[in-house]
Amino acid sequence: MCAQVSAESLGEPILGIDFGTSKVCGILHQDGALKPLPERADPILAYFIRDAPDNVTGEEARSRSVEEEKKCLFYPMAFLGRTLKDARNFAEASFARLHFREDDQGKLQFRTIDDTDKEDWSTIDSVIAEFLKVMKGAAEELTDGRPVTRCVLALTQGMITAEGTESLQLAAQNAGFTGCHVVSAEEASLRGIASNFTRDSSFAVRPCMLIDIGYRATHVTFCDSTVKTPLVFKSNSAFGGHTFDRILMNHCVQLFRGQHGQEVSLNERAMHRLRLACEDTKVALSHAKFHVMNVQSLSPGKHFSLRITQAEYEELCGSTAINLLRYLDKCRLGKRDEDPNLPINEDKVFLIGRGSRVPLLRNLIKWAYSGLYEERVGAIADTVTAMGAALLGADHFAGLSATQQTNQMWTKFTDGDETTAPVLDTVKKEISDSEPNLPAVKRQAPGPPSQSTDI
Repeated sequence: MCAQVSAESLGEPILGIDFGTSKVCGILHQDGALKPLPERADPILAYFIRDAPDNVTGEEARSRSVEEEKKCLFYPMAFLGRTLKDARNFAEASFARLHFREDDQGKLQFRTIDDTDKEDWSTIDSVIAEFLKVMKGAAEELTDGRPVTRCVLALTQGMITAEGTESLQLAAQNAGFTGCHVVSAEEASLRGIASNFTRDSSFAVRPCMLIDIGYRATHVTFCDSTVKTPLVFKSNSAFGGHTFDRILMNHCVQLFRGQHGQEVSLNERAMHRLRLACEDTKVALSHAKFHVMNVQSLSPGKHFSLRITQAEYEELCGSTAINLLRYLDKCRLGKRDEDPNLPINEDKVFLIGRGSRVPLLRNLIKWAYSGLYEERVGAIADTVTAMGAALLGADHFAGLSATQQTNQMWTKFTDGDETTAPVLDTVKKEISDSEPNLPAVKRQAPGPPSQSTDI
């Protein structure tokens, strides 16, 4: 991992953190270099268990969540900035056994349903602080004793609110940081991409479309040649990673019902175990041709086992993948209604987020945007947002002006040999038959702008 940074950005260690819904990823910026955190914190899964004397986060919390579900909170960022009603609805849909209430200041509080102490309520920012403490400790293992006191938190644009920012800054303070800067994940991602494909960490990229398939939703961002110009941002929760988990969960529930004549969809504990198994299956099928799923005691005395191939999984998710492509095309057609200054077409399409690891989605997007899709970003898809956050933090805490940050350099992409990735033929044919104009047409990239603009 390497990215060049300006001399002005050098200084004390700064921790860039991509605080996503399902995982927390950090990159340390120190002495002009970007360093990944130790393996134990690269990344941290967003699971939290309240336990005395020490709270538990990450993979250990996820593993223990099956046996200690009554103590577990997963995906805390999903509740950040939500109203009381929205938090309850999301918890129910995610099979999270939580009670919520608002305190006198209207701040959201929670406790687990089975918690014996009915007055032991926690706030979301207190849980976020636990993750930040782990990231801070891991970062300081790389600094030769120098404390890491400044961090930059990257959140998807739709989650950045005054209340959410205040909660995050409070969490950072409780975790031991003296400086905390909040940026949009889209801005950070583009900065991270630019820094990896240019000789310097310029803030500018060619007109592009950024697709971030996260757990909670798919986010689509458009920008022109300078990232500092207004961005058109769209988000749709119907196409998040959880959607594809739910498809497999529903399939398993139907199979179990047919095998044993029992309905488990109303059993929250059983569905939590099944959800974890489906998440693992989705990850396994991103690099394997088949996977065997085993869920112990899905109902009392009844185990569930399923051998599923990558092709079978793609067939289950095929129609949803098609609808995702239709949504992306709709975003492209409607972007100029919000910002007429945006170019009609893009020079590059970037795909990031955990969803980029799903072969079906990655290959379909590559096929639909043939000639525009930048395949090399896939190698840094999981860390690029944290990288960009660290670089933005270096500039921010160094006091660089907007003009210095936005130096109007064009990103130079060296076109390499592109190989055609295998795509599910039935899905490709269905798209071609139903949406003949959906794939983008290959175009020549336009030249650089006639003049730069300082924002």
